[in-house]
Amino acid sequence: MVAKIILMPCSQKSIDEINSRLISIEQMVKNISLNEPEPTHMVDYRKPITENKSAETPSFRSAGYSASSSDGIASGSVSTPTPAPPAFEGDSSFATQTVMAGELIAKQGQKSNEILDALSSLKDLMNTSSIDGFSNGFDDLYFDPDEKPKSLPEMELLPAQFVISLLRKLKEYPSVHYLAYAMRDQMALEKICQAVYFPTEPVSLGQLTTMHGLLLFLLEEYIALNDPILSGWDASKFLSLCEKNLHIGCQSYEILAVPHVDNVKALTLGVVFAQLSSKPLLAWTLCSAAARHVFTLGYHRERSLKSDPQNVADEKRHLFWSLYGVDKNLSLTLGRASNFQDFDIDTEYFSVSKVDGVEPWDHASIAFISLSRLQGMVYDQLYSATALKKSQAERHALIGDLDAQLRPWLERWREIMSAIETAYYSEYFDLFFGPTDIIYYSVQTTLHRAASMGEGVHTTEITAACFEAATMGLHCHLKFLPIFKRKIGSNNMDAYVSWVLLYTSFTPLIVVFLHSVASNDPSDVKLLHDFLDSIEPIAHVTKDSARLFEVTKVFCRVAKALVDSRNHNPLGTYSHQSNTLLLPQDHNIVNIAEGRGAEQLPDIFMQDFEGGGWTEGDVEAMSTFFGNWMGSSGPIVDMLNLDFSSCF
Repeated sequence: MVAKIILMPCSQKSIDEINSRLISIEQMVKNISLNEPEPTHMVDYRKPITENKSAETPSFRSAGYSASSSDGIASGSVSTPTPAPPAFEGDSSFATQTVMAGELIAKQGQKSNEILDALSSLKDLMNTSSIDGFSNGFDDLYFDPDEKPKSLPEMELLPAQFVISLLRKLKEYPSVHYLAYAMRDQMALEKICQAVYFPTEPVSLGQLTTMHGLLLFLLEEYIALNDPILSGWDASKFLSLCEKNLHIGCQSYEILAVPHVDNVKALTLGVVFAQLSSKPLLAWTLCSAAARHVFTLGYHRERSLKSDPQNVADEKRHLFWSLYGVDKNLSLTLGRASNFQDFDIDTEYFSVSKVDGVEPWDHASIAFISLSRLQGMVYDQLYSATALKKSQAERHALIGDLDAQLRPWLERWREIMSAIETAYYSEYFDLFFGPTDIIYYSVQTTLHRAASMGEGVHTTEITAACFEAATMGLHCHLKFLPIFKRKIGSNNMDAYVSWVLLYTSFTPLIVVFLHSVASNDPSDVKLLHDFLDSIEPIAHVTKDSARLFEVTKVFCRVAKALVDSRNHNPLGTYSHQSNTLLLPQDHNIVNIAEGRGAEQLPDIFMQDFEGGGWTEGDVEAMSTFFGNWMGSSGPIVDMLNLDFSSCF
């Protein structure tokens, strides 16, 4: 038996009043949210870290500093560069083979003093750092040793007292940037500042440049947080000074050519800053120079690090793998072969910190190295000159194999993210690594885009997997951007533009555009417009972000016009059942209008564009763009260099 509930008029009135009150409260909450002032600075989640002090963080020795200490070094100070260590030579080199032969004889022959002396002389002769050997180290990097610079370039230093205050703050509050870049020794800056401001031996250009790079990132962090420690100081001036000195060092021959650990550190910081400045070609140049250094120093081979103390070996591994990650990412982005060949690398990852708060940061950094390796495999196996000669069957098999490796990576990443509560500054952990899904789906889109590339291929296939990855990438961007902006502040959005937007969102954008006009799907058009609206407030950050915004605007206008008209010819062959699009590589977007040339476009098609100031030339520009994108393996970043002036 079902009981029937009868509401009395008074009860119904009460319910109506409650509903009315709830609607009123809901509207008030919405208004509060809308009227809440937008943060301009990064939200400060830092807490002093006093527990779990480990030997990894040396104590701050401020006694060595004084207010009367020099605030800088004299212009033209004498430079005595540290001689380059012995250059690494592999097992096939003449020197290594000779030493191995000598060691073999030593094991087999009689151990007479005469034989031992001869073998010792042979080993010394083969030492590439020996004055009498085949190479004399540092001098070999110049045509004439007498032409080496005798002094350091002019560099104005920050006031010593200001640097002291930064170091004291760093001791109490570890740097978020340093954690994110897996810099184990947070107080490495203290050591190098002591060496520069109170030198007991000559200072190298590598040390000076590294110091200013570390100070630069620390200052950027404190400025973003609006830290009170900057009160009373001209932080903007000091930031510009650090930038200038980093530029001077990284653009010098000594740092670009001489393989030394200090020069590797300086170049690594230069690479990071170039990326933050939206200069991928500069980042590639500096990364390539640093790659030559680490291979010359032998950081790519584990046997070269066996004799080093654990902390020194870990520092070298960290430098090596940091550069490896950037290189593999830029390789795929710029469409260039990597400087790091996996078949010649056997060095281990740096060890994970035993400090609970640092451990998740290290696990995240190592996970990104694995993702970088997969990015390198995508380029090597699908986009390199050799890869483009492979058959379609080979390419599809490779894509399936790489996709099968990508998917478990994302699962492992989810496990790392589930443990961020234990990380120092967990709020910032989420800030730095939150865009991972965007990066992941961008890589996956680029992977599946390669399905129909190669010689002799006359159609471009955009598969369902490619569509899915592209759509997920844009949705992840829309989800994460407001979170990022809320935490980092509107004044610091350049980081998102440089690290995420310009290098990950473009391929998915094109794929979704093509899907929208092929399937006449209004939801795709809405997604494009949502993406356009999201990047409009940050379009001014760099010239490239402004250009990306304008290109996206073009996509949105074309997609809306074509989907709304619904009477254009099909864009290639689209299967709703398999969600797959096949396009001829000589496809011209002009011809989607009744199959006619630009000079014969039907009135209804042109009317869709005339209101927005479009001309036949605009449509031709779009056609050229997609012809280049669909029919070549060129890097997506190059597409921003096409001439779209008539479209804007």
